[in-house]
Amino acid sequence: MCIMSEIKDDPREVLVLLNSLGFVGITAAQLKAFMKVIRPWRLQPQAQKIINKKCDPVALYQKYQQEWKQISFPGEAKHSKVRWAVREKMLGTDPHPMPLLRKSTSTSMLKGKW
Repeated sequence: MCIMSEIKDDPREVLVLLNSLGFVGITAAQLKAFMKVIRPWRLQPQAQKIINKKCDPVALYQKYQQEWKQISFPGEAKHSKVRWAVREKMLGTDPHPMPLLRKSTSTSMLKGKW
């Protein structure tokens, strides 16, 4: 039988258990320290809450989502103004249009005669 299973929340029961094991003359401070060290986590509600918060994947994911929304990482800035400027520029006239080839009258006359 495990001693840990016999330890309860009541310090008097712990003191009786320790006396039965041969630990006599324990002070209140020593008993309190012993109960903090030996007491299983299942009996400590504050420790249970902390462990559940750390191990809950959904809560952790939601926490990270909130933090990620607040932080803008380098290179991920929104460039919507630049994108719209490029888009408008591309939809507008070409800054370097290709010159149209004009047929000279001299070549057209030559083609017609042959």
